[in-house]
Amino acid sequence: MAACILLVFLNLLLDQVIILFTGQGFTQLYFLSWSFGILAIMRTYMGYIRPKSTG
Repeated sequence: MAACILLVFLNLLLDQVIILFTGQGFTQLYFLSWSFGILAIMRTYMGYIRPKSTG
């Protein structure tokens, strides 16, 4: 989960650098950072928040 959160910020930073030098609108890194964010939320739910089954 922590790696995904770090990759979100890294991808957004690289996206801004590419925009600065090329003038391109949205790069694939922007959408990749959203994917890592969603993956981090899912991993958080599955690992920390999900209730344990009792039985």
